[in-house]
Amino acid sequence: MPYPIYSFLNTTLHIYLIMFAHARRKPASFRQAAAFAAMPLLACGPMAGCKGEQLYQEPKMEYEVPITPIKHKPRADSAYTLGYVMGCPLWMVRAADQNHEYCIDRFEAEMLEDKGGTLVQHASSVPPEKFGRYIAHSVPGVRPQSSVSRKQAEDACFNARKRLCTLSEWMNACQGVQLTTYPYGNTWKKGVCNTHKEHMISRIFGKKWGEQIVSGPETNMVLGYMARTGEYSGCVGSFGTYDMVGNLHEWVSTPVDDRIIGSRPRIGPGFTPGFRAVPGNGIFVGGYASSSSQNGAGCTYMTIVHGPQQNDYSVGFRCCKDADK
Repeated sequence: MPYPIYSFLNTTLHIYLIMFAHARRKPASFRQAAAFAAMPLLACGPMAGCKGEQLYQEPKMEYEVPITPIKHKPRADSAYTLGYVMGCPLWMVRAADQNHEYCIDRFEAEMLEDKGGTLVQHASSVPPEKFGRYIAHSVPGVRPQSSVSRKQAEDACFNARKRLCTLSEWMNACQGVQLTTYPYGNTWKKGVCNTHKEHMISRIFGKKWGEQIVSGPETNMVLGYMARTGEYSGCVGSFGTYDMVGNLHEWVSTPVDDRIIGSRPRIGPGFTPGFRAVPGNGIFVGGYASSSSQNGAGCTYMTIVHGPQQNDYSVGFRCCKDADK
């Protein structure tokens, strides 16, 4: 059942309960009438939550559960053994492109917020505060951070003593040793990565668009839509990186230039109404949960029509760093 309807019923129920509390000061006949009027709603509230598909998680579950102090460092999980880790920090793997060797996060990053020296997990679908101090954190089993601009992603990587990956580093890690189209091979396989899902903006808001909608938390709170890091166990490349195709677009540090525009005619100037691919734009890659092959297949998926300040529901990131010799 859609959350707005459930919220309306819940609010109405609270009004009846308040009326009943005040009725304690009234005659017995009035209390009996108030109790009788509240009974259908007392039954209706729980029933409403059980019928049909509940489209949203309760917001307080989204915001309260992740906001907890980080009391210990995560330990390596034996389930994530693919990849070479020598010279890389925990939950990073070693990769190499034609220029150098580097470390890259296994998973899309979540954000930790530094609150007076205490690190707490930032609510994953909520845009970071303008003046907050955030640290990129890559571990399995968490909701990755969306609604983040390129500058915020760069700052979070820097605060973690890392940096945002370049386009070359990201592409190389996604395609792996064999330079495949998808992390797992050259042929698309249904359900291996978190892609090809229904576009939730249309389902929730219809044809409405706007800054509050595309940067709001509702879309990624839909049950079964945004996966936790590493949840799609088959969506892993030969270097050991997960979810580089689907789940969230990922920022890279490389800006759009004429060469990139010329190499991608499908998304050049004028292809997307209201947006233009121009030098200086930002680049995010890999596709989102609702992506198929609109802007390229698998690891070649690239969006170049937004400025680096873009921070909508679909965009996340992961970090890289130079590998120790």
